[in-house]
Amino acid sequence: EELNSKAVARVYCGYKHTLALTKSGLVFVWGEGFSGQLGLGVGTLQSDVPLHLEGLNDEEIVAAALGEEHTLLVDTLGRLYSFGDGKYGKLCASRISGFVNQMRPFVVRRFCNFEVKMAACGCNHSLVFVRPRASRLVNGISRSVDLSPISRQSDFGGDLLDVFDDP
Repeated sequence: EELNSKAVARVYCGYKHTLALTKSGLVFVWGEGFSGQLGLGVGTLQSDVPLHLEGLNDEEIVAAALGEEHTLLVDTLGRLYSFGDGKYGKLCASRISGFVNQMRPFVVRRFCNFEVKMAACGCNHSLVFVRPRASRLVNGISRSVDLSPISRQSDFGGDLLDVFDDP
């Protein structure tokens, strides 16, 4: 697909890469992507023209954040996708996989029990704002929506912060 035939809602800029988000939730990327921040795989490490980013589970992307060499995306279901330079844990992944470059977008499992509301990137860090997933009724009993088994403890040993507790 080509970007010039789409209505662009927002444009985001990283250090040497750019992302355009269309009004229909499609993502287009271009620039330098040697650490994987374009999300296009090892076959396309840079591009002078916008290229459609695929592999996002057919979900509409509603927000993005770009760091120096990493990218975060948020979809309509409140899931976080991450890709690019994995140093310093900025991809929000586990200790085991979080410190290597990720060349394609992946859903960050540590937030599956939360709805990601917003993400921000700095040069070598990320900030993710979340809310606990809404409850739903199952056989008349309120159950939390659980997209993946995950504990309240982070992969880095600390507890997840409850910054959105209602009074």
